[in-house]
Amino acid sequence: MLQKNTYPRDEKLKSRKAINHLFLQRKYINVFPVRVFYCISDATTAGNVQTGFTCSKKYFKHAVKRNLIKRRMREAYRTQKHELLDWAASEHKKIDLFFLYSDNVLIDFVDMQSKIFTTLQKLIHQFDKQKKL
Repeated sequence: MLQKNTYPRDEKLKSRKAINHLFLQRKYINVFPVRVFYCISDATTAGNVQTGFTCSKKYFKHAVKRNLIKRRMREAYRTQKHELLDWAASEHKKIDLFFLYSDNVLIDFVDMQSKIFTTLQKLIHQFDKQKKL
């Protein structure tokens, strides 16, 4: 069965309290130029993944370029998120992710897709490693 490549509202990380908790834990994976902060907790429902995306004003002064980078990251995540969602559902975990772009060079969509794919693979590997401990 085909899975829908959507990014609905309930998958967006918008709570200020959740975002602050995410950054206070200081768990992250770095695949340059994308850094992903993550937090795993037990879920009452079957697997819930919430994500947020940002790009620093320090590197890109114009909002147009920051928005372009965030759009590219969201699109790359949206098309490749299914393996992560399946893992979260099978393990009954809630995962909060926050993608941070940390470079001053604008990369094209194909490179962004490969970076997001590598990041998601590292996350799943990291989660499996933590599960074994």
